[in-house]
Amino acid sequence: MNYESALFIANIASVASADGKFHPLELAQFELIKKHFKFSKTDWSKGERKAQEAGFVPTPTGTFADKVQNLEMMLRVAYADGEASDDEIRLIMDFGALIGITQEQVDNLNADVVADVLADPICCPQCGAVAPSQSAFCSSCGAKLAGGEGERLKFDIPSSGISITFSESTAATFNDALQLAKATGNYQEISRNKKKWFLAHFDHGDMRWLKMAEYIGSVRNKEVYEDGERKDWYDVFNWHMMQCLRERGKAFKSNQYCFGKCSTTSDYGYSSETNLNPWGCRCIKMTWNNYGASWLRFGKWEKPLLSRHYIWRFDKDRIRHAYKEAAKSVERCPHFIHSVDAVLALLPDTICPATDKDWKYHECYDELTPGTVKIVRKLDYGTETFMSDGPEPATLNVLKRIVLSVYEGGDLHQLFT
Repeated sequence: MNYESALFIANIASVASADGKFHPLELAQFELIKKHFKFSKTDWSKGERKAQEAGFVPTPTGTFADKVQNLEMMLRVAYADGEASDDEIRLIMDFGALIGITQEQVDNLNADVVADVLADPICCPQCGAVAPSQSAFCSSCGAKLAGGEGERLKFDIPSSGISITFSESTAATFNDALQLAKATGNYQEISRNKKKWFLAHFDHGDMRWLKMAEYIGSVRNKEVYEDGERKDWYDVFNWHMMQCLRERGKAFKSNQYCFGKCSTTSDYGYSSETNLNPWGCRCIKMTWNNYGASWLRFGKWEKPLLSRHYIWRFDKDRIRHAYKEAAKSVERCPHFIHSVDAVLALLPDTICPATDKDWKYHECYDELTPGTVKIVRKLDYGTETFMSDGPEPATLNVLKRIVLSVYEGGDLHQLFT
């Protein structure tokens, strides 16, 4: 043989799957073709997988005689169930044009093939037994050989919501996932590479997709689609978001957990009680204090004429950018609120730590850091000098005002008691 076996098989399989299904009689033709050409199971599996690759089109391989024989096999499969679909005919005609045979030659070959298909015995795709032509069932194993809807090969992915697909598996939670999938409104089953695959679809407001993600976390073959577009699994169900949702479920008051309180663990090595945030999301990791508060030093010092004190001007564009970058990994969380614009609207444009009791200087020890200024502070016994690269909160007053203004309900005032 001078042709590439996998490509030869893929050309045949692509015709059979053109309507999105493998019909029993098409599968029976597959068995006859396998036996005639003595294709191994490995070669056949490779060919079927190749045919299901996105964008695959039948491609000639081998000598001219091989190509004509390949076309004949494609015709046999197309007419195996009695009638070729428009998609199957289009693929066959395109292939004929590629190998350089005329419409008349295709028609003559087609007539011969149809006559042979109607007269030839059927090879059962389940057990391999040979049955008389036009048999409805295999006399050996009882498998259906004619009629029916056929074996579906492609999912109909909804254009809105979250769609999760997964294959049959030995994972401990597979049956739980399958039962949940069947309970959804757009459950589907297909066959792909000799395995059963299943689709569960959830509207955006249906939080069961999180439970489904947990059930099939250990299933090797899985996919996720958001609004009809395939996404990377770990972009949608990243570890940080899923872990945070589990921790939120354990918290005494779950809504307060998102603001940095009532955690079952600690963040940055500090008690979570001191890691409050104005965003309503601890995964943003832009807190009001501790190490996560470096965003409050996005800005610059200014010193107006005739003023003894430095004024800090927040760089709100930079803060907004940092927030949006951090939010990319968690914005699909059902509890996430895009609050950056509302928060920044309530954050002062400028502050003066020397005169505003809600703020103080953040001290640093690197005089070479760009933007740092020297602060001289009067004490009862003299003065002290230090470097500052920005402000830090002295109280929770500004945070409290922001949170209670931006967010509603949930006893959020208890965050500050």
